[in-house]
Order: sequence, then structure tokens, then C-alpha cells
Amino acid sequence: LYAMWRWSGRYYVEGIGYATIMDVLTGALTNPAFLLLLCGLKLATTCLTLGSGGSGGVFSPALFMGATLGSAFAHVAQWLLPGIEVDAVTFALAGMAAIMGASTGAMVTAAVMLHEMTGDNNIMLPVIVSTVVACGVRKLISPGSIYTLKLLPRGHVVPEGLQAALDDARSVEHLMEKHYRVVEKGEEVEPFGGVTVLARDGRAVGVVDPLGSFTVPADESIEGSAPFVALWPSEPLLEAMRAMQTAGTGCALVFSAPGSDLIDDLVGVLTWREISAYRNKLAELF
Repeated sequence: LYAMWRWSGRYYVEGIGYATIMDVLTGALTNPAFLLLLCGLKLATTCLTLGSGGSGGVFSPALFMGATLGSAFAHVAQWLLPGIEVDAVTFALAGMAAIMGASTGAMVTAAVMLHEMTGDNNIMLPVIVSTVVACGVRKLISPGSIYTLKLLPRGHVVPEGLQAALDDARSVEHLMEKHYRVVEKGEEVEPFGGVTVLARDGRAVGVVDPLGSFTVPADESIEGSAPFVALWPSEPLLEAMRAMQTAGTGCALVFSAPGSDLIDDLVGVLTWREISAYRNKLAELF
């Protein structure tokens, strides 16, 4: 910052940088070499600030670098091909959308935001094309965005937009298994390929491993049974998975009425097998 002030009379790359962006959009800065220098210095100052624990974001630096890089590209194109008409402002706006959309992964947000900032419908085509290409290149270089880059090496799963939307759209009724068996106390049963629900006085009291042969005792203790969580058909899948994980069980019973444990209200079961099968199909889709 001190060197920039001593050399040019302005800091340029300090703070938010909106003043420099306005200089680019109004044509006050046209030297492509200087614009490329500003882009590199802004990247360096942002990395130094955030890497050393300082306070700052990546949104305005992305706009800054996009504006300077896009404008520099336009002026270089004018110099190499003097016969073509190149609007440096359009290239600067397209660069802003491309850098912001690629670094954050928010392509639609970048395009819509640049349209709102300018109100110019003529820039939408270059903005959309630049943003899509930039996001594709970024995905080849780095699977994670600037916001998820630290999470992926730590083993965290960061769903993409389509995956998150599909998970949010799924409910328990889309995955639950209707092939189950209900047994009362004192009954001797054979192995069964599905979930066995243990009942007492018309209420569900436990579930049993579907591959085992067992006898339901007549006393109050039911050996070999496992706990379950009660869900209802319209409950979101993610909420159901969270409830099963919290309860430490691999099975949930789905009742038609929330809070019910009556066998007459039982409409299905949900285990990790159904969830795994759904995940396998989702993996094929992606």
C-alpha cells in the first residue's frame, strides 16, 4: 500500500476497492499493464490479510479483480486487433461476474447481481457466458469454491446445488419400505426378509434384526430388540436421518399420525438400507 501511494499517489488496493472499480467502469484506468498489476496486488493483499488472521471477505476483492482483469483483456484485444470494436466496460462487468461466480460457486447470483447493478440488458449474454466458462475452468482446477475449500480436505461433504435440492425435496414416504411384519408377545416366528416390528397391547415396542430367527418372550423384557424412532410420512428425509443418528438406531417406524406408536397407524419402516439404496441411485444420477 505504501509503495502504491508513493508511486501513483493513491493506494488503489486498500479496503473494499469500490473506488477503483468505479475508475475502471468510467474509463479513468485504461493502461492494461497497470490494471493487471492492480489485479495481482489485490490478490496478494487479500491473501495476506485473510491468511494472517485479519478481518475481510472475498466478495469485493473478487469484483475488484474481475473488473481490472476484464478491462485489461479488453484493452489488450483493442491493441492486438485495432479493427474490432471492444467495449472495455462490458468486459469489466463480465470479468466481475466471472470471478465472483467462479470463486464462490454462485453463478446465477453473479449474473443477476451484475444486471441489478447496471440495469443493462445488453450485458447479460457476455456476463452469463463468461460466468459459465469461468465456473467450468474453476471446477477443473479446484472442486471446492472459496467458501468450501477448507472443508473438503477435512473430510466434510459439501453438497452441490442439485444434490442439496434433491435431498431437501425427499420425504420419508418416498423411501419407506412397506414390506414389514408385526408380531405380538409370545409368538414364535421364522426368519423374515424384512423388518419385524414387536408389538404389545397394540403398540410398537421394538424392532428386530430382519435376518435372525427369534422368539418373542411373554414377559416385559424383549431380548434382541432394538430401539426405533417414530416418524411420519411427510417428514423431510434429512430430518429423519438426523433423528436416527441422534437416537443411535438404524430403523425408524413411520406412523400416519405424528407422535403415534399404535400398530394401526403404522404405514412403513425406514432403515439405512433404504437410505443407502437411495444414495446409490443418486450417485448414478450424478
